[in-house]
Amino acid sequence: DSLAAAIINAANDNNKVCVITFGPKINDIISKKINVTLVNAIFNYPLNENKLKEIMVNENIVIYDPYGTENGFASSVSLKLYELGYKGNIKRVSLPLNFVKKGSIEQQEKRHNVDLDSLINVIEGMV
Repeated sequence: DSLAAAIINAANDNNKVCVITFGPKINDIISKKINVTLVNAIFNYPLNENKLKEIMVNENIVIYDPYGTENGFASSVSLKLYELGYKGNIKRVSLPLNFVKKGSIEQQEKRHNVDLDSLINVIEGMV
């Protein structure tokens, strides 16, 4: 099933924050030992409603897509959560829909607030 790769880190026993993401950034999140429920969405489409329903117990859900624009995966997941009746807070962390100026990947991630430090700031602001 899509979005069913795994809840790989259920260290968040108080259901405060769940982060849905995919790709190499997962390893960075794990290495930082951030206290969140971490969902590895290896398969982005179609969205798995059962997996989304499982994580709806969390007060806050962060959809972290540093590889795509705000109208892609992050938008699709937040819309589906809304359709399923999720009443908590949703924060999308993804690239804006505008021209990306030249620079290293690290510079661009920082400029558009999709770097790991920005994600940590979002999470800390939710708890």
